[in-house]
Amino acid sequence: MKRRHALIIFLMFFSSWSLAQKDDADHRGFEQPFGCSLAEYVQGDVEVHFVGAYSAREVVYRIEESNHKTTQMDILVNLPGKKVALLFGGYDPIIWNVGWTAGTQIVAVAATGHHTQVITGVDKSTPYLATSRDDGRGCGGTHEYSDEVQKTSMKIFGKPVTKNDERDTNAVAMVGPVIRENTQIISSKTNTPAQFAAKDGARAGQDGLDDALKAGLIRLATGDDMKAWLNLMQKKYDPDKPPMQVGIAPRNSYVVLKEFTYPPGLSNSATFFIPKGVPKPGGFKENCTVYNFNTEAAE
Repeated sequence: MKRRHALIIFLMFFSSWSLAQKDDADHRGFEQPFGCSLAEYVQGDVEVHFVGAYSAREVVYRIEESNHKTTQMDILVNLPGKKVALLFGGYDPIIWNVGWTAGTQIVAVAATGHHTQVITGVDKSTPYLATSRDDGRGCGGTHEYSDEVQKTSMKIFGKPVTKNDERDTNAVAMVGPVIRENTQIISSKTNTPAQFAAKDGARAGQDGLDDALKAGLIRLATGDDMKAWLNLMQKKYDPDKPPMQVGIAPRNSYVVLKEFTYPPGLSNSATFFIPKGVPKPGGFKENCTVYNFNTEAAE
């Protein structure tokens, strides 16, 4: 019950950012190492804490142009009087958003993942490493606590993980004991998740498709659209057959009407028809089927 109460307090303060936001000590920021090591910053009596998550809560921010939506995990570190290094492991694109209590000293933070990982909340001068499978560094990492996590910790910090801090929800993880109701949470006011808001205001996934429908960039497909495509293919590959009279539009299918960009996070397999004269959409179309009348090919 106490832990649940602490989480309610945490969400009130942390996710709404009505907390003690501090100016960064060094506005120039820390430059990530070319390799994987932050060991020079993790010297002496430092505890290494690990938090892993396959994904977290979906947010409107965007850190990767792929079919995976950006998610966010809020981390509260409550270890006053201790030096702490944080190791995060994710799969989906995750913003690891860190806050801490007075007296807690965060000496370094690393986030590893299959997809893009970013770290916010800590001072920009805090030594950090954010790495993914595709960046070529080979720093390792996994979202599940295992021997691989210990190997990754040794590679990055030169120290093993002291404790695996399991997340309390899909949105929050607490590192250290539960907090009191009047405990103040500290975070950077310049290094926030809001910096990853899409510059064009575009939303991800189905929300992005709904916005495009309202804007007249696309429309819902009908059976006639599917019939036109099937007849085009039949004329191309089997011209002796009579034209088809009926077509059934696939579920969640759209006709592109003008310049359009596929929204990220289209994990719900959509189908798009591109009529002649309409430009090919930008962005990523993973998990989607595209029938392009201009190229007369399924893409």
